[in-house]
Amino acid sequence: MITKIRVLALVVSIFAFSLVETRGGNFEIKPDMVLIKGNIEKYKGIYKTGKLTWFDAVTRTVNDKIFEIDSSGNFSVEFELVHPIRGSISFDIEDNFFSDFLIEPQNSYSVTIRDQKLVFNGESGIINQQLTRFNDSINSALGIKIKECDMLHNQGFSIEEYLIKMKQLEIERLGFLSAYQKNVPMSDKAVKALESEIRYKTAHAWVNYRFNYSTGSRVLRDSLPATFYEKLLSDYPINSYEAIQSRNCIDYISNLATVFEEKGVSLDRRIAFYKSSGLFSDKEIELIQQKYSGNKEVVQSEEFKRFKTPENTNRLNALSFRYRVNNLLDNMTTLIPNLGRDLIISQSIARNFFEFNLSPSSIEWEKINQLISDKSILNYLKVFALKQTPKRIEATTEIRSITSGIKGTRSKYIDKYLGKVVYIDFYSTWCGPCREEIPFAESLYHEFKGKEVIFLNLCCQSKKETWENMIKQKGIKGENYLLNNEEFNFLSKLYKVTGFPTYILIDKKGNVVDDKAPRPSSKIEIIEKIRKLLE
Repeated sequence: MITKIRVLALVVSIFAFSLVETRGGNFEIKPDMVLIKGNIEKYKGIYKTGKLTWFDAVTRTVNDKIFEIDSSGNFSVEFELVHPIRGSISFDIEDNFFSDFLIEPQNSYSVTIRDQKLVFNGESGIINQQLTRFNDSINSALGIKIKECDMLHNQGFSIEEYLIKMKQLEIERLGFLSAYQKNVPMSDKAVKALESEIRYKTAHAWVNYRFNYSTGSRVLRDSLPATFYEKLLSDYPINSYEAIQSRNCIDYISNLATVFEEKGVSLDRRIAFYKSSGLFSDKEIELIQQKYSGNKEVVQSEEFKRFKTPENTNRLNALSFRYRVNNLLDNMTTLIPNLGRDLIISQSIARNFFEFNLSPSSIEWEKINQLISDKSILNYLKVFALKQTPKRIEATTEIRSITSGIKGTRSKYIDKYLGKVVYIDFYSTWCGPCREEIPFAESLYHEFKGKEVIFLNLCCQSKKETWENMIKQKGIKGENYLLNNEEFNFLSKLYKVTGFPTYILIDKKGNVVDDKAPRPSSKIEIIEKIRKLLE
């Protein structure tokens, strides 16, 4: 292990690039409006609406807005934005998906959809035109190498080999950018946006290396160097507002939040936290402890069944989210106070509290106040909390039901199809890979049309309006349902759903045949699996 750490330190010290430590003057997190007006050339009038989706680095909460398209192909959409973003904003218009552009608060933009491309017009589009030209150039020069590096995590490389290859690509891309800007005029904003994208591409890949995909499913590696995350944060700090505009940086922060939510987690600490809430008696705490320790006899006992009411299930779910956040807050005391630490905290709060209509307790807010150094981020979180949660909820008092009860969830969505093969697609409207599978899913649907196969599409963590619009726009075939948060939480645990899309294959008797079933794009592989179950 010591040798690995030394090698890793040597690798990083040879290739490390440091980011400029700047806060952009008096910049602060402050929401402002953006207006985008556009026109679709040769508009066919098939789709009467479009969708804009975006999220920022502070909460990473996915927002979307449906807008109308008039008979001439004109549209207009106005929305609130916290800071400049690139890659975490996208248009879904006329069955086309556009995502590679930079948008800044307090700006207006004019765009044209021409030949299935999104074109930014006039002065407002100069920076995006520069970014597009650069991407065309670098993809022409390094595209094959970039695609190869995107698949390195599946090829069994050691951590040292993996980081060397990723670092080499980063250096090559930065070198290409340096040479390019000497010959082609580019604004400082465009250069900084590209530098952030390139550098945090490596950081995001590095933090994702904690997962091993070589077996076909995602498994946490148990052989990471002891200083893995400390070295990562040292070489890729998040200390500039220019950095957080990149989708790579936003996702890097999100992954770090997950890491520190889980770091040091233990059954004893979890039970102590649950006990301190005062929501359960000593006997109930004992039942909970047996459940989490994997005691199947206790879980199947009449005593546990009486305990497992919808109210207690809601309390346990809420306490689980609170435990993750509190564990993260404890771990944050070991990090240097800076913008990165602030954003790791804010994303964790949004993901575990706001998404489930919960709010930090007064004690939790006190911890957050002490840890977040950027007061504009802190103030934004407090305003966001008021918008998301109608009532303040204390951990030591009544915990509001997250959604309707889960009783009957499995029979409502799954068991009613007993006697048929069921192919489940867990997806979200904001998930890019999910959307890419839709045409293949349609072909698969037609392959088995009229046979005893149910294509069950379960949309998760999405807004009803967006889900309905997506079904209409994309013509998604099969049985379509939108899960509320509690239903998704229940089914995701039942079927081990850890990301989107996830496909589950169930036989005619209701048994799970494959909880990591092939995607529709696998074509022959999934067709053969379904055919075998029909025999």
